[in-house]
Amino acid sequence: MKKTLILIFLILTVINSCGYSQGYEKTIFIVVDQMPMEAGEKIMGENYAGGLINTKTVTPYNPVSFSLSVATGRKVGIDESNFKGLHKNRDGSIKVMGYDRIVKSLNDKYSNFVSEVDFFGEKLKNQGIGYIGNGPSSLIACDKKGNIGSGETYINYDLDWLVDKTNNILKKENILIMDYDIYEENDGIEILKSYLNEYKDLNVILVSRNVADNMKGMLNKWLSLIIYKSEGGENGILTSLSTKREGIVTLLDIFPHVLSIYGLESKTAIGKSFNISPVEKQPMAAVKKVFDNTMGQLWSTYFFHGIIYYTFCYFAYFIVKRRYDKYKNAALYFDFIAVIIFVSFLLGFFNMQGYPIVYILLVLMISYPISYFFRQRKMNTAFFFSTVTYLFMVLGIIFFPEVIYNSFVGFNNIVFGFRYYGFNNGAMGVLLACSIISYFSVKNMIKDKLYKNILLILYFSLNIIALSSRVGANTGGFLASIILFLIMIYEEIFERNLTWKSILGLFIVGFLIMFINVYLDLHSFDRSHAGDLLYRIEFLGSKELWDMVKLKLKELIWFTITPPWCIVAVSQVLSVRSLFKDNIQINRIKDIRPDVYKEYLIFMVIGAISLLINDTGIISSIFMVGYFLISLMDADIRSYDL
Repeated sequence: MKKTLILIFLILTVINSCGYSQGYEKTIFIVVDQMPMEAGEKIMGENYAGGLINTKTVTPYNPVSFSLSVATGRKVGIDESNFKGLHKNRDGSIKVMGYDRIVKSLNDKYSNFVSEVDFFGEKLKNQGIGYIGNGPSSLIACDKKGNIGSGETYINYDLDWLVDKTNNILKKENILIMDYDIYEENDGIEILKSYLNEYKDLNVILVSRNVADNMKGMLNKWLSLIIYKSEGGENGILTSLSTKREGIVTLLDIFPHVLSIYGLESKTAIGKSFNISPVEKQPMAAVKKVFDNTMGQLWSTYFFHGIIYYTFCYFAYFIVKRRYDKYKNAALYFDFIAVIIFVSFLLGFFNMQGYPIVYILLVLMISYPISYFFRQRKMNTAFFFSTVTYLFMVLGIIFFPEVIYNSFVGFNNIVFGFRYYGFNNGAMGVLLACSIISYFSVKNMIKDKLYKNILLILYFSLNIIALSSRVGANTGGFLASIILFLIMIYEEIFERNLTWKSILGLFIVGFLIMFINVYLDLHSFDRSHAGDLLYRIEFLGSKELWDMVKLKLKELIWFTITPPWCIVAVSQVLSVRSLFKDNIQINRIKDIRPDVYKEYLIFMVIGAISLLINDTGIISSIFMVGYFLISLMDADIRSYDL
């Protein structure tokens, strides 16, 4: 009996010597005001992972919108004046003041939002959530009534105080949310580092609410730092199925990840949980490289888009005015655009994005001599570069997508958070345009009708595969590729002779393609954004779809009417119209491209569809019509040699 009592006493002594209760997953989630790379390097200990996080929310952009977006796993935005601070009750619980107004604002903006959408504090309430601070991050911790289990409504930047309060909270709760201003004290970074060393056996998430001053710039308003450590501890950089990009996660991934720690999931959250990719170098060095590459590629993307837009606008004047003396120059520089795009894809193998000036100069120095050579030899530039670009894009997105992303056309603007993986709308436009030009060029070399039909099915089914949810993951492009496929069958195989049977057949083919794509997407582990949307619609109803349509419609209108895109689109339409109004010229072009009227119809229809069903559809239309102009000017100049 005496030995038993001694054993019990020893066990109790060991348990009480710990600052917090053992046996349960413990998570500390700290939201800091801002965190430069240097601070992140100092804070990160062993077995930590780092990454960039896109912190963009819906307008208005403020700390309240940030916290609510984290709390719901969905981008939301409300006026920060709704948050009125915190009140600590006698029993140690905390009440968020003004929470009723926050609920009303959310429900006014998003119908039945609070009742139907999962919240961090509500979903994890049974795990126990505590809070330290006096800021909007309390909205992450509170339940749907604005209550937090325990905590402190202020923060003292003293290590002993922080450790003592944390231990007290973690004895009762499994999760602690903390607001921490790194620069509130001169040694704020050192205090935070020492604090985290006290809890190196716990799950830790450290995210910067604002972009650090030395990371912020004209092109970066949303990419900030995130640091993560799992209980097991693993060095590396973060990724998630939301982005499928190493070193990059989104604000919406935090909630699903914390849920996954406790074996839970949400049917309404949009994000996905984190994964850690091992790296040979220090994690923060790898994160810095991702950041530098992203910023460098953003600069080069803007530069090359600017060149392309300027070229089409500049020569539109001479085409509309029928300045034939300028047509050779127009053909040369239009060829230059096609070559630039292909060369940028090739250079994607060399990861040069972090050196934008070198990258830009190299693309220009390689592309111009090639363009000049092709034009001087009067070679079929449009056909050649459309074909090689098309083949490269199809093979690239299937086997080495990172190479596609490393080009200025395939670059997904992760800073603005429009898209993280797959074909963006510009790349989608290039893919479809190249397939049309290449098909009609190759078709004219073939006499056998059967082989022509096989070629058609091969080309335009490849488009569908490349843009499907399992590969290029561009929903609007996928729909456009199906419509293009059906139009090509109607034009080329049925030769515009439709019967009720053929109409029904086309409808069934289109439906089956869509059904197979949706089925594979919904039954895969890593559903695409479209698959996730359908999954949420099943749970939340049609309003989830309607909310998405409204958001995309607003973005579509904004992009379509905003310069430079609207100016470029108008100039291209005027150029095409002018070329087709000149009967002599269009007849010369027809000698080179016999199906030019058919191509015109297809390009205009698919260009319009791409414009209307994508938020940045104007960009895909610009590239599609641009390639059509390249083929027209190329044919016009070569026609003089016949």
